[in-house]
Amino acid sequence: MFTVFSLTLQSKAERKGEVLEAVIPGINLPANDLAYYLFSLLLSTSFHEFGHAVAAIKHGVKVHGFGFYVLFVIPAAFVELATEQMMSKSSWIRFKIISAGVWHNIALATIAAFLLFSNNFLLMPMYSIGQGAVVASLHPGSGISGVAGLQNGDVITNLNGDCIVTDKLSWANCLKKILQTDEGYCVPTQFIEEQQFHSLDSSQCCGENSARHLCFEQLGTKNHFCLPVRSLLNEYSEKCNSTIMCSSNKICVKPISNETFKLVVIQRINSDFVLFWGHPEEIFTSVVVIDYRPKFTFLPLIFIHFYENQLRYICSFSLALAVLNAVPCLWLDGHWMIDTIINLFLHPHVSPSKRTLVANFLTYAGTLMVFLCATIGVYNVLRNQVVF
Repeated sequence: MFTVFSLTLQSKAERKGEVLEAVIPGINLPANDLAYYLFSLLLSTSFHEFGHAVAAIKHGVKVHGFGFYVLFVIPAAFVELATEQMMSKSSWIRFKIISAGVWHNIALATIAAFLLFSNNFLLMPMYSIGQGAVVASLHPGSGISGVAGLQNGDVITNLNGDCIVTDKLSWANCLKKILQTDEGYCVPTQFIEEQQFHSLDSSQCCGENSARHLCFEQLGTKNHFCLPVRSLLNEYSEKCNSTIMCSSNKICVKPISNETFKLVVIQRINSDFVLFWGHPEEIFTSVVVIDYRPKFTFLPLIFIHFYENQLRYICSFSLALAVLNAVPCLWLDGHWMIDTIINLFLHPHVSPSKRTLVANFLTYAGTLMVFLCATIGVYNVLRNQVVF
């Protein structure tokens, strides 16, 4: 049976375990991944219903039809079995037919996970890994692209000089770290005196010369300096939080920013570093990175991103369908599974009315549990919205 409320199994770097988490496109999952969701749901539900059909045919139950439908905008599949033939079978046979969808979802998730974790081995002859995050695609018109920005195929190895990037996970973690830290640079006073730009407009720090300069402030004071960013970073990379951390004749300065705008220095292999002034989220949403660096120039980059993303969603959605349909809940396979299990084990000892009472109690309890978990999950997602 198709599950309307989808849950996904996600492994997060900051958590030690895996949890079921509500899926809300545009909130905790990118809205532009809608095609992945729809295809994964269609494949997972189709495989689920295919499992029912195969088990039914194997045990002599006629399949009247198999098809697809759309619930709101969500694609799903269905299978229609011969009800009288189904009910004439033993409880054990009925259980195998009803639970076949769950087992097929587990099998599909296992296949997707195997392919995903085999990528390092399968792609080894053509790609290398662990050298950095490889830019596979850039959003056109974003502040991080352009002649002086990132290019497709760039291998990113470091952010802001102190955060090493080896893959796309460390890339995301480094961007989060930048958002949470606010450090400056130890710069000699002589450099400031020689390189400082004085604007004609005293009300502005850099004024008309803001293309290559940024306004820096001396930590602990109200002094402001308009300095050339690239020249400063080329010569001085020592970080600081106050001037006392710097050696003699140096002061601690940092770009004047708010809670969201940050200076991001992106180091690349075989290319000069890229400077970005803005919100790290723009980088995260505008740049698609992969773990694989091609050994040959003709090899595709963005295809690997599509392939891995699709496998992740298939694994997550298929496993979520398996979990939900295993729970004794109204409108889900678990409702019929618990009924057959109770009949299978309690038939010789308990009257039909009591068996029905037990089955109904477990089903309503399971339905309440699913409803509460879904409600709490959505509430937690909306309350704890993360930037990326």
